[in-house]
Amino acid sequence: MPETRGKHPWLAWTLTVGRILMGQAGVQFINALAGIILVRSLPKEQFAWFTILSAMSALVSCLGDSGLQSGLMVIGGRVYRDREDFSKAVVTSLRLRFWLTGAALAMVSPLSWVLLTRNGTTPGIAGLLVASTVMGILPAARMGAFVAAVRLQGKYLAPVVADLTGSTVRLCGNIATALFAPLALWATLSASASQWISVQILRKRVSEMVDLSSVGSSEYRNEQIGTIKTLWFPVLFAAFQGQIGTWVLSVFGRHDSVAEIGAISRFSSLFTIIGSIIPAVIGPKFAIHDDYKQLRKIFSFGILYAGMCCGSLILAVILFPKIFIWILGSKYAILENSLVLFFLNGSIGIFTMLVWSLVSNKAWIKGSWLIPLITIIVQIVSAVFLNLSELRQVLWMMIITGIPGLILSSIMATKGILKLKNGINKL
Repeated sequence: MPETRGKHPWLAWTLTVGRILMGQAGVQFINALAGIILVRSLPKEQFAWFTILSAMSALVSCLGDSGLQSGLMVIGGRVYRDREDFSKAVVTSLRLRFWLTGAALAMVSPLSWVLLTRNGTTPGIAGLLVASTVMGILPAARMGAFVAAVRLQGKYLAPVVADLTGSTVRLCGNIATALFAPLALWATLSASASQWISVQILRKRVSEMVDLSSVGSSEYRNEQIGTIKTLWFPVLFAAFQGQIGTWVLSVFGRHDSVAEIGAISRFSSLFTIIGSIIPAVIGPKFAIHDDYKQLRKIFSFGILYAGMCCGSLILAVILFPKIFIWILGSKYAILENSLVLFFLNGSIGIFTMLVWSLVSNKAWIKGSWLIPLITIIVQIVSAVFLNLSELRQVLWMMIITGIPGLILSSIMATKGILKLKNGINKL
């Protein structure tokens, strides 16, 4: 049950949101500090390599999920009160994740190796860097299922505790890297160690509410495979889209440009803090409520929350750009004219995340394949008019191509809500 039970529902929810925000603020502050240490200490070439490896890790993580977390939230929203059925759903998701992560590694690892060699590494060093990244990816493959499990049981703070511990380990590792060996390899090993520790902490918490020795369920397996089949194209697209700036600059730009997008991306921690409330609290609420009025209240809260937070960030970067540049260091002073674009792109991502959370958690995903298709068309058209070797031009491409996803997700959400309002069964 939720950790705030016994209080008025809206008061309890507000307290939960506040606690998660404080916890995530702590996690992201530590992560940001760890990242800034690397930005300031690593040579640009080394930081470019680390940026490529971070993109590899994020890409494999997304492909390893392939909609499974959404599928588990849908199933778990029905059976979370039944320990046996809930255990089967979680274990089934974990097994599917294992195979998907293996397939993703087989595809992404060679690509990362090629990009590393193109940006100045030797073949041997590139192989060592990829291997050190895989060491963190493999245990982290279970993270999505563990996080969904504890959130459905109302233990919203459990992932925050795991993240906080892992982030602290990463910070210590990055400090050691900066002091003794400012190399991408040690930074990558530090990240892998933090991922492993976070997963172990969360696994212990999940084992208290889930029987991890369960045999799984063919019924749940088929249902989750059905979700994968429906979402594979949007997920595959989103996986690459999430790191599109790094991939584009790795191919068309120089290692300086790759380092610059890696540096400015340190401010993504601010959007991670804002966005953490969506999957942690708002998403599970979408999953377990079928009442039109309740969903409307939850969604309205999300819109107000996202608007206030993103608006404040954009205003701050317009008024005080030099403070943000000071954080990154003088090596990246050239980024001052790119800050507003980066924060605008992040804000579009937050609103898209909110709308998609409603759509995916209610399984209103019919027609979701249109999102990547239209976005790819917009990307191709915009690429004709933009210089993809420059960071500012790539940021404009990211902004332009982020808009179709927000519009189409909003249309899907509107259709679902109207059908729910009119008493029609879910799509």
